Amino acid sequence: MAEARESSYERALKVQEAREMEEGKQHDIESQKMKAHLDTVIQEKDDLLLLLKRRKKDADEEAEKMMVEMIASQKAGEDRFESQAVKMAKLEAERDRLSKQLGAKEASSAILADLC
Repeated sequence: MAEARESSYERALKVQEAREMEEGKQHDIESQKMKAHLDTVIQEKDDLLLLLKRRKKDADEEAEKMMVEMIASQKAGEDRFESQAVKMAKLEAERDRLSKQLGAKEASSAILADLC
């Protein structure tokens, strides 16, 4: 009888151990699933972060390009203004020269008129 109790007790222990091993396996499987899910979430986060960095870099490059274009446009406007100022100065100098020539011709015409 003692042997039967012992054997029954051993069987119960074995059954208990088998249950615990199965629960441990189940826990390991769940842990692996959670780890795989976390790895996926981390990878997605890294991908999104990389995408955001690329977009920021593209936006920075576009802003730099626009700034360069704006400066070039401003410089071109200044160059046109300077070019117009130079043309105006040349025209004023030509006007002054022609005025002097006209004044000299009028003076010589007056002298000729006096001589005639």
